[in-house]
Amino acid sequence: MLIYGLRIAVVLPRDWEQYLKSNKSVKITPSLVQRDFSRIICTLGTIAQFPKRRGYSSGRIKGYKKAPRTRHQVIKKGQKSSHEKLKVS
Repeated sequence: MLIYGLRIAVVLPRDWEQYLKSNKSVKITPSLVQRDFSRIICTLGTIAQFPKRRGYSSGRIKGYKKAPRTRHQVIKKGQKSSHEKLKVS
């Protein structure tokens, strides 16, 4: 896309880029084309179509009651006995 816009791009120097203002024979780089790309798109237009509005979803049905979450008991680890420690070593 940037290569195609190279021919119609215009150098738009920023305030601190004094060297671009005075020099008319500036080689237009892809970054300068990218800077001017919004103007190029507005001039030429685009083949992309506008997004279609699909409407709002109906959501949850009125009066619907969700089932409560199932409760689980808390599992606590027990202390290791000295008998188990002897087996490991």
